[in-house]
Amino acid sequence: MSKTQKNKAVKQKETTPVTVKQIETIAFNSLLRRKDLIQSLLNPSHDINYDCGYPDSITKKNYRDMYDRFGIASRVVDILPEECWAQTPDVYEIEDAKKTEFEVQWDQVKEQFQIYHYMNRIDVLSGIGQYGLVLFGIGDGKSLDRPVEGIDLKSGRGSGKKYPLLYIRVYDESVVEIESKETDETNPRYGFPTMYKIQFEDPQSAGVSNISTKNVHWTRVLHIADNRTSSEIYGTPRQQRVYNSLLDLRKILGGSGEMFWRGGFPGMAFKLNGDAGLSTVTDDAKETMTTNIHDYFAGLDRSLLLENVDVQPLTPQVVDPTGHIEMHIKAISISMGIPYRIFQGSEEAKQASTQDKRVWNERIMKRQKGYLTPMLVRPFIDRLIAYGVLPEPSAYFVDWPDREAITDKDIADVAVKEVQAMKEYVQGEVSLIMSPKDFFISILKKDPEEAEAFEQGVLEMEGESLLTEEQEMKETEDEDEVNVVEDDNIKEE
Repeated sequence: MSKTQKNKAVKQKETTPVTVKQIETIAFNSLLRRKDLIQSLLNPSHDINYDCGYPDSITKKNYRDMYDRFGIASRVVDILPEECWAQTPDVYEIEDAKKTEFEVQWDQVKEQFQIYHYMNRIDVLSGIGQYGLVLFGIGDGKSLDRPVEGIDLKSGRGSGKKYPLLYIRVYDESVVEIESKETDETNPRYGFPTMYKIQFEDPQSAGVSNISTKNVHWTRVLHIADNRTSSEIYGTPRQQRVYNSLLDLRKILGGSGEMFWRGGFPGMAFKLNGDAGLSTVTDDAKETMTTNIHDYFAGLDRSLLLENVDVQPLTPQVVDPTGHIEMHIKAISISMGIPYRIFQGSEEAKQASTQDKRVWNERIMKRQKGYLTPMLVRPFIDRLIAYGVLPEPSAYFVDWPDREAITDKDIADVAVKEVQAMKEYVQGEVSLIMSPKDFFISILKKDPEEAEAFEQGVLEMEGESLLTEEQEMKETEDEDEVNVVEDDNIKEE
């Protein structure tokens, strides 16, 4: 190629426009090179989970062990169910003083089998792992791995057959395995378990030597999963988001105990005086000193008989772990969305602010109505209806007590404060600058109708007071006139 042709080619290349695709390719390659450079500068072996002792994955056994062995982990799992089931819901068919057949039967079954007790327990157990099971013992004469006759395998509804309820059992995920799931995409239960394997003796219990494992058909159990996200079968364990903090707390609490055990009395240093050395000490003397030192530390003997030995106590090294513990508990409270004082327990909860209590009550009521009612209470009752344990009502309702309802103590406290405010309003002659109606609305926060009634009552009381004064004045004047007449008569006589 001649020099002229080369210059022409270079000129043509310089004038050729760059496409958007080429710009994107150049930018992408630049980012890749920058990423490789950054990764080469970092330590490729750095793993924060490994460095902090956190597991990469948490098994259901890990969750159960943490729940059983660590009280704060138990609090994490139990706090929401404890608060939600502090008051039980009212289940009824119609709002009438006379109970329907459904309501009568429900009251009997509820008391006989302690239904709310088992609902509370499964609410706790289902939060340890990803789900929990309620097993219904139905007197249909069939084994647990067979479906209950009369139950629709697609909808779960009953056909009108009646079976006696023999017992209720509840299990957490650690003793349950899902054996098979529904694979028919046209079935409403697509993806849901069809068969479970349950260990009927909890391996966590002390003294268990024989565990019975049985297959159980889905028509005999109720599947409960809390904190569901993308799955309808598996929920998020309540400990999952705070598991690292729970591990750190165990380290701090365990470490503080070990620190006090070793640092509260770290021991003594024994130093041989002068030129004495261990080689100059006879075996008998060594044995005598060893026995004496052992008796000092292990027994009640508080004296040491030593020769040519200087005893120096080691300085205790004990650090208060309170700040570290509080930091992690606050982190757990924030992660769970629970006010710190309420998470700590009843004594601290009494000191929680009004705002914290209001927000907490709202959350509990939201969980009761948004999760417990549609995902636990109603499916539980519907299953009893399908078995024929309860008659089928036209409809039924589940009402939870209002946690914001004012108690008698609250009413008494408010009354005392209102009376005190009225007293100060009158004695301070505030009526000169504020009418009773305005005082009632602005200060006591009453409705305008109540304020008008109050003001009318005040005016009536003032009117009656004026009439009484006028009547007293008139009676006084009449008495004076009578006295004058009597005095005149006496004078004439």
